[in-house]
Amino acid sequence: MVDKKTYDIAIIGGGIIGNSIAAHLAKENLKIVIIDPNNLGLPASKAAAGLFQIQLSELGNKELIDFCHESFSYFPKFYKEISDLFEDIDLGFRKSGSIYLAFNEEDIKEKENEYNELKIKPRLSFLKKEEVFNIEPYSAKNIIGGFHYPEEGYINNPKFLKAISSYCLANNTVFIESGVEEIAI
Repeated sequence: MVDKKTYDIAIIGGGIIGNSIAAHLAKENLKIVIIDPNNLGLPASKAAAGLFQIQLSELGNKELIDFCHESFSYFPKFYKEISDLFEDIDLGFRKSGSIYLAFNEEDIKEKENEYNELKIKPRLSFLKKEEVFNIEPYSAKNIIGGFHYPEEGYINNPKFLKAISSYCLANNTVFIESGVEEIAI
């Protein structure tokens, strides 16, 4: 006989996204379960580059782009909340900035159009070729400049995932290592 347990929220997928959802819901005093067939965060969250970027023009969908920009603006607050609980551990979040290289005038126009269409404007500046090489000397020689996004960076996914899951465990989230065959509501 199967031991049936009831939860208010069941999250399928124990990576950074699933754990982040659980961490936010844990504040609501709900019974939460995260179900994942793999070890925590495998394979995607541990394999991902951990890029913290706002260059999303390839998404094409305006609503999705706006949502991503709002998420980008929100993440540092969420990161601080989690990292304050683990002051002795460096979770590897760095706003190192990034540069989108421009190889021709079309690249420049495309980025300018993308920027002008956004509701939430990221900090951004155009750098001349020489300025790009001052920041990144090994850039392609045939660039004409680049757009600098100083707010972008990266995070250490495995460390951050471990911190979020520890937070979830401390806030009564249950983890079940199993696949999901059927959902019955």
